[in-house]
Amino acid sequence: MFFEKLMKKMFIWFSKNRPLNWLAIHCHILHPLSRAFVAGETIDEAIAAVKELNQDGCRATVDILGESVVSPEKIDEVVLEYQRLIRRINEEKLQASVSVKLSHVGLSLGKRFCETRMCHIAETAARYGVAIEIDMEGSEDTENTIEIFRMLRKKYRAVSFRLALQAYLHRTHEQDIAMLAQDGTAIRLVKGAYQESPLVAYQCLEVIRGVCCMLINYFAREDIRARGNHLAIGTHDPILIKHAKEILAEHGLPKDTFEFQMLYGMYVQEQHRLVKEGYPMRVYVPYGTRWFPYFMRRMAERPANVWFVVRGVWRGLFDGEIRHRIMTTLKTMDRKAP
Repeated sequence: MFFEKLMKKMFIWFSKNRPLNWLAIHCHILHPLSRAFVAGETIDEAIAAVKELNQDGCRATVDILGESVVSPEKIDEVVLEYQRLIRRINEEKLQASVSVKLSHVGLSLGKRFCETRMCHIAETAARYGVAIEIDMEGSEDTENTIEIFRMLRKKYRAVSFRLALQAYLHRTHEQDIAMLAQDGTAIRLVKGAYQESPLVAYQCLEVIRGVCCMLINYFAREDIRARGNHLAIGTHDPILIKHAKEILAEHGLPKDTFEFQMLYGMYVQEQHRLVKEGYPMRVYVPYGTRWFPYFMRRMAERPANVWFVVRGVWRGLFDGEIRHRIMTTLKTMDRKAP
């Protein structure tokens, strides 16, 4: 337990370290590491991954990796990239939504600034009929994220929006769920992946699981469903998956009452099994050059992922992919040497 906590803190620190982020982006030797959990660096690679998922019976939500962007010019580039992504999803007739972190589109520059950029994305989504999932980040941004989400739902009724909520935050079950349920909201429930103070977030896994189960029960209630509320359960936890199945069976509800969501590259066999059993499955598909913070958080969530990646890199050395990248980089460095 101590070792896992230490590893988590270490990977969270790595995710925020600017020199390491720069190295990850510019050192091509490291890029194969990202492929364990990232579809690629371009729209074309993301679209190819979504097509494969759709063929396997899975829906997708596509995220352009990046967060805490403070340059207005770069933020506008992100908005344009999301608009291109939405058009491609429509053109390719994919079963996919887009996922947006508000810090990626200017939340740190002010709520009004971020709202304007999100409106540009929402207008494109309304035109092409693509749903938007608003991701949740650190607790300091929770209030503004919820307010922007509610504004977008009210202003763009033609767009299907869903908001991620983190079960480990005290406020989620104390105030946010009840308030959003009054609106008939679609929610993506996750445990939470950021390092938070005990003053605002539960630290014990069993307590967090308990909150998740309580909220799953809440969304199975007839009066809550009657308002149009819908729950997506973002988890790989077999205990929560089993609980959700039992609640559906206990209430005699159809399997599509809830949607399961998992991360690209993780528990693929479980994804396929749930699809075969008739449950809706959506896979979170991230892409882009700014993959390092996301990758480090996946390591922090589950230290066993480290060995999963190491095995992949080891196989890559033998099949030649990583070896070829290393040799190409070394040759480039040699040519540039005086």
